Amino acid sequence: MQARWKGADYDATLAAAVPEGVELDELAVATLSGLLAGYFHRYQNEDFIRQVHSEVEFRQPLPKSRTFTLAGKMDGLCVLHDGRLALKEDKTTSDSLAPDSDYWLRLRFDSQLFQYVLAARPMGWDVATIIYDVTRKPAIEPRQIPLTDDQGLKVVLDASASACSRKTAPAESGDKEKGYTLQVRIESPEEFSQRLYNDTLARPTSTSPGARSPSSRATSTSSENNA
Repeated sequence: MQARWKGADYDATLAAAVPEGVELDELAVATLSGLLAGYFHRYQNEDFIRQVHSEVEFRQPLPKSRTFTLAGKMDGLCVLHDGRLALKEDKTTSDSLAPDSDYWLRLRFDSQLFQYVLAARPMGWDVATIIYDVTRKPAIEPRQIPLTDDQGLKVVLDASASACSRKTAPAESGDKEKGYTLQVRIESPEEFSQRLYNDTLARPTSTSPGARSPSSRATSTSSENNA
């Protein structure tokens, strides 16, 4: 997401996520494509950051130590349009991003982020808020799609691999006891990417309540399995 925060559009961000020379299978690329498309659609009109410095490294003496130093890399430091300075943290999780999820509570007690805030101050960044840019990993996978015949009916074969029917109407579901097998194909990467995008739009997870200063935002795909 660093490319996105630097002002890159969807195509450039996807290209940065799939760099030349790195081999990824089609499903992985389809997943990235669907996630990014949903992300860009969800936040295309949000522009509360005026300037961002991505991947900021630091190395500082550890207080009261003659041997050790404190070093690390922050995902980003930002200047908001209202003038406040912010720490930006990119996260990916399998946890629920619902407003009442424990995930948001755990983030508030992340000691590493407190270290980042303290490390930013000697660098001239008096951080006033933290922006959590969180993406939930997809909870959906490519599904099986029934094959259909010229009339649009589902194809079901019997044990002899012949199309079967029940009474006068063709069978459109499998029946293990009778040896009927519904013929299916696996959803293509392009179809899965589109469904992932549509699911993101249909079920976006909003930000953590009380933390919008702005201090959190989330993109969720297939957020809840029981939806």
